[in-house]
Amino acid sequence: MAYLLLLLTLQPLLNRKDQDVLRSRLTTVDNPHDPFDEYPAWFAYDTSSGYHTPDFLARILTDSDQLSDADQELANEQAIDEIVRENVLGIYKKVTKDF
Repeated sequence: MAYLLLLLTLQPLLNRKDQDVLRSRLTTVDNPHDPFDEYPAWFAYDTSSGYHTPDFLARILTDSDQLSDADQELANEQAIDEIVRENVLGIYKKVTKDF
């Protein structure tokens, strides 16, 4: 009886699909490449344009090996949001994708 009750309690969790995770990346308004799906081309364009966006993000990002993956992704998103909010040069934008 206890097994049946446990199974009925857990059934919604067993049947659900894993929730999508929304990931964020920083890019520039003129970069035609997707930083998620075309990273090598995106990076080449970014570097050749002199933006060095990953380096800039790394200077703003508060990161630690002691953070969980979820906390690292949250710190990344917060740094991106700060850069886009300040956006002194007017070139940065945030792109997101569900995984």
